[in-house]
Amino acid sequence: MSILSTIIVFIACHGGPADHFATFAESLSTKGESVEIYATGAALAKFEERKTPGVIPFSLDETESVKIAEQCEKADVVITDLGHEFDISLQKNLKERAPKTLRYAYYDNPEPFVPGGYSSVAAQVIASTQKVLFANAHLANLPIYEREGKEIDLPFTQRVALGFYPTMQAERIAARRESKSDLRAQFFAEHRLQDRGEKILLYLGGNNSVYFQEALPALLSCLMPHEEDLSNVIILFQQHPGAKLAGNRDVEQINAWEEVSSNRKKSRIIISQSSTETALCLADCVAYYQTSMGPAIVFSGIAPSCILQIGHRRYEDVLVNSGCATVVTTQKALVSAFEVMDQEMVRDDMGAFMALKNSLGMREDWQELLKQELINLSE
Repeated sequence: MSILSTIIVFIACHGGPADHFATFAESLSTKGESVEIYATGAALAKFEERKTPGVIPFSLDETESVKIAEQCEKADVVITDLGHEFDISLQKNLKERAPKTLRYAYYDNPEPFVPGGYSSVAAQVIASTQKVLFANAHLANLPIYEREGKEIDLPFTQRVALGFYPTMQAERIAARRESKSDLRAQFFAEHRLQDRGEKILLYLGGNNSVYFQEALPALLSCLMPHEEDLSNVIILFQQHPGAKLAGNRDVEQINAWEEVSSNRKKSRIIISQSSTETALCLADCVAYYQTSMGPAIVFSGIAPSCILQIGHRRYEDVLVNSGCATVVTTQKALVSAFEVMDQEMVRDDMGAFMALKNSLGMREDWQELLKQELINLSE
């Protein structure tokens, strides 16, 4: 079979891998392949944001899984993400209803283990697929885990090292940050606040049990008024799209915190109504616990000294391991981190930047690797 006649289908449930898939689709379409895309929820919104043409929306139910699998019967290759429970039934139905179609799952996260359900779901998806594409090329040769201490059974012969991380959005944010002062003036005007030189700390929220039960309470504990004066910090709280759909549990926790933390020394928390991209353009510093957007924060031009991992305990992600984020688990550590920011706000750390790129396993030839993989399969 010629590469020119290869039919490739991408199926996405999450926004993170959708960003990757959009780039892959653009690249492959120019090479002559026939590309089809199915998307739902945050993934669909990501494709719409990137103006990807011809995306087919779907809903998250078992009958839809069967329907999509049947529609993929004539495809040569199907690539799904693997962090959503829908992917489990989808891969099983593809195996049964499209037996001649080569089935891939795409591991977009740069870490070998991701808390909060991603890894446990990934293990079940991987059990039904034929090969796994790794965005982080290193993970194709390292153990990956379904839970701490429990390795996923995935032979190295079924792994493909791609070495891709999407930087287009980060580059756009970096350019927009040059006019950050205008965005700041607009932000204070919209919220009817007087600008007294406060730091704007953007917090990127999550949407899993670890986030709701441990990481977010740890953040709010660090912000609880004690002896330290944190009134010079505004927390711009960016909800995960899934958290909004799941009933705003994080906003409820923030409201409860507001009720018991009345104090002039506390930080003001504002729930962001802007896109994550706009919020990153505005922020002086960024905090998170676990997010697939971590590398994009650095590539957006935010100095490592201004990036904080705030939570109940240290999580060994690529930002922490490459020296691009400071771990904060107490209010004392948070205050110390702010003091460092005051001293190093404009310092660039090229060493940490290069260490991050290495940790991500990024490769310049990812397009050729992806194309070569399809050629090998199609011949």
